[in-house]
Amino acid sequence: MPLNIVEPMQDLNKIFQATLEHLLAKRGEQAALAKRIGMPTTTLGDIKQGRRNASDEKKRAIAAELGFSGRHYENFLDIGRAVLAGRPVPEPPENYATQEDMPTAEYFHVPLDQSERLGAGGIHFLGQAKPEVETTFLIHGPTLGRQSGRNLRAFMVGGDSMEPLIGDGGIVVADLTKNRFENLREGAAYVIGWNEEGKVKYLRWAEKGKFLTVESENKFYKTVIKRPKEVTLIGQVIWSCRKHKI
Repeated sequence: MPLNIVEPMQDLNKIFQATLEHLLAKRGEQAALAKRIGMPTTTLGDIKQGRRNASDEKKRAIAAELGFSGRHYENFLDIGRAVLAGRPVPEPPENYATQEDMPTAEYFHVPLDQSERLGAGGIHFLGQAKPEVETTFLIHGPTLGRQSGRNLRAFMVGGDSMEPLIGDGGIVVADLTKNRFENLREGAAYVIGWNEEGKVKYLRWAEKGKFLTVESENKFYKTVIKRPKEVTLIGQVIWSCRKHKI
């Protein structure tokens, strides 16, 4: 398709639908895909059949789960363009591993929340891990000790409360299954909701089941005592990276 031609939204919806229908027919994973993106199977079916249109953000999230994230979204749409035009479906670029290849390539996509930054205060937090703006973070599975990226979410970090371990602009990956106080790992870092804010903090029991100590890596910040009901456990941090000064 010439680069100087802008496709109408109606055409993009049809192209997206054609791609989705083609890939799901080929792979037969509609229910699994719906579960991964947190969408009812019937809703995904409506999108595939053209009875409902997805937002651009949701289109890109679906494409990423099918192995076409970031700049490869156009490769995803090229499949639909070919299907609608009756042309042979193009193969993915040789330098790109599809979602089907990920287990072999030892990489997988982790959803990255870009809507806000976790930090020492100042961000709005709704008490849930579903972001308003989401992309995916490609990460090396063995580095995390994982064979899949399920139940993981990446978050951007703001502030200096976890310096020098995690700095402003860093990224943490949290295991969302580790969100129960009875299974709290003493001294581990957690993504938490606290006072309608998202934070990364170390947690310990002050009195088992009664009080928690909420600690920062940066000793400039004081340890805070909280009741468990005042803190929402989102997930345990299992990996982090940081921005380096240039």
